[in-house]
Amino acid sequence: MKGVLALVLSLAVLAAASRSVLQEQAVELALADFHSRGHVHWLFKEKSVEGVVENVQSAGTFIRMHLNLVPTTCRKQQERKQHCSVRPNGKKRNCLFCVKFDNTSPSEVLDKYMHCSMELLTKVLSPRDERECQGVEQAGEGVYLPGKFAFLHSQLD
Repeated sequence: MKGVLALVLSLAVLAAASRSVLQEQAVELALADFHSRGHVHWLFKEKSVEGVVENVQSAGTFIRMHLNLVPTTCRKQQERKQHCSVRPNGKKRNCLFCVKFDNTSPSEVLDKYMHCSMELLTKVLSPRDERECQGVEQAGEGVYLPGKFAFLHSQLD
């Protein structure tokens, strides 16, 4: 039994090690965004990351991923200051996270979108999630979206 547990842990470490720096940054950003929500009271840990898409574009790098999060025994205010074990009967969250990082300053986020649920993830995005992620992917590409930039653009004329 201990051997199986060690194998599972080593596979999780290998999966995390194969991620790019921006993908790791996206996971941390997603966790921070999730914990900033008022209805979240417990600290959540990343259980797994699936379906990662990374696309380098002229304005920035777009990343889309599915995160599986599990609640821990620590309150979110503790922010990983101590070892927090997974709550045995805690409600897991499945999250879609889309983010676009600026190419000139990779720590700068051009846009992001996150949707979490307690349902099992499907590999097919809902129409709303697809639209939101496409909007994130187009951020900074010179596309003027009505309502977002139209007022600002008209003031410059």
